[in-house]
Amino acid sequence: MKINLIDILRNSFSDKSYQDISQHVGINLESTKNGLNAITPIVLASVLGNNTVKNATQPV
Repeated sequence: MKINLIDILRNSFSDKSYQDISQHVGINLESTKNGLNAITPIVLASVLGNNTVKNATQPV
């Protein structure tokens, strides 16, 4: 079974989360949902792109 991390992240936002973010940034609810859905793949790619072994420190 294929796991789609983008869908998992997009589905992790609740309606309350969208409402809180919308109120905090001062835009309507629909724009908040659209914006978060649009940036999710970019944020995930950035996190995964910066996750390299050469940047990790090993425990002592």
